[in-house]
Amino acid sequence: MKKTIFILSFIIAGLIPAFSQQTLIYGNNKTYAGETIKLYRYNDLICKQKEEIGSISFDKNGDFSSYLNINNTEYIFAYFGIYKFEFYAEKGKDYKLIFPDKKEKTTADRLNPYFKYKIAQLGIANEPPNGLNAAIREFDKFYDYYIELNFNKIVNGVDSKLDSFIIGLKKHFGVVENKYFKDYMRYKIYYLDFLSYHKDYKYITQYFFKNQEILYNNTAYMELFNNLYFNFVFTYPATKKGRGFYESIALAKSPYAINEVMSREVVFSDKRLNNLIILKSLHDAFVADVPFNYKKYPKKSLIITLDSMQYYANNEFEQKIIKDIKKKFIENPMARNKPLPDAVVLDTDSNEVHLSSVGGKGKFTLISFTMTNCVPCQKDLEILKVYSEKYSHDLKIVTVIVNQDFLTMRNFLKKHEDYKWQFFHYFGNKEILNTYNIQSIPKYILLDPYGQMVMPSAPPPGESFIVAFRKIRQNMR
Repeated sequence: MKKTIFILSFIIAGLIPAFSQQTLIYGNNKTYAGETIKLYRYNDLICKQKEEIGSISFDKNGDFSSYLNINNTEYIFAYFGIYKFEFYAEKGKDYKLIFPDKKEKTTADRLNPYFKYKIAQLGIANEPPNGLNAAIREFDKFYDYYIELNFNKIVNGVDSKLDSFIIGLKKHFGVVENKYFKDYMRYKIYYLDFLSYHKDYKYITQYFFKNQEILYNNTAYMELFNNLYFNFVFTYPATKKGRGFYESIALAKSPYAINEVMSREVVFSDKRLNNLIILKSLHDAFVADVPFNYKKYPKKSLIITLDSMQYYANNEFEQKIIKDIKKKFIENPMARNKPLPDAVVLDTDSNEVHLSSVGGKGKFTLISFTMTNCVPCQKDLEILKVYSEKYSHDLKIVTVIVNQDFLTMRNFLKKHEDYKWQFFHYFGNKEILNTYNIQSIPKYILLDPYGQMVMPSAPPPGESFIVAFRKIRQNMR
């Protein structure tokens, strides 16, 4: 008996440290009684694809309690009704969350494709005044308000009060001891320096990133990093020192060769930072939104280079980014340059049609998913009517109606006999919304003349679509 008790005590003792690393979230709000809210984080702050990290289930009294398994400080967010909730969670801490009262979307909100969630930074009832969430919330209030008032002066380098503002921020928030916040404030201030003095990536890299700790999970650090190296993969090869960068990916497909090119400059002597820059570069090259007059990278070369990066990765964060880039651009069925996934829809005569068969045949195809009772959708349909006539020689229009009732589509088309392009009904198959990653209506997908998705999420009809369409059409000639 004593032996059994000893063994059980040993097992329990071994479990306690594991549980102590979990982050507890709890609280009460009766307006959410019986509801469940999914919680998300970004898989990484380069790809920024959301991944579910847990959920909150409110009981009949509005109470909830749940654990999050996190190894680092994480930016957590969720969507419910009109709100996007957000807060920062640290490993092993407890958070009593304060939710605003539930407010559902109206019918107009649900039909509005341009609906914007109201940001609700969750209150933390048991967090001290200088805690991470309170500090970030207060800092952002000062920071964002100052930028809003002085943006033009800041970017033109004529803001005479900027230095005083930065000194004031440092003094006011100097009492906050949280490391994540200190780094957050530091890189937010560096971002002001980046905006105001027009310093190029070399200066910022040398003084703010090189030989510094790489803060993969810090939102301020990665915001500056992503802005600093946005389209670096296209612009750097055009510089004198960057010659050979393009060929290192497109031809050699070698991270080693990329590093050799970059190491010609002293600013790129930090191999850990170089790895992150290379991963950011590969991510941006996959996006395929190539700036004017720059070369596009062959997709096969990008895939091989990314595979090779697995052997150069220094840590789990880099391995995760590699995996996330693959999921986003290679394994994702809705990735660019992939065939349209199939789904069965009904034509206007109630015949079943495979939607994957509508593209190709020598023309671009713009597929729209829309609703007849959505005002912005109706405006877009009028523009599509113009497109169907003006660009008929090389652009085919296809519209899928996602109203619940098939007869709604028929009655709608009787009133709009001038809509001469192909219409289909989604047949009440809600799985179609998941298949084509439809999170709001209307949704647009552009296929190339071979039936592959060149824009899995195309802009709505209008000037931005025409600019993108002409650019893609020009690049394919």
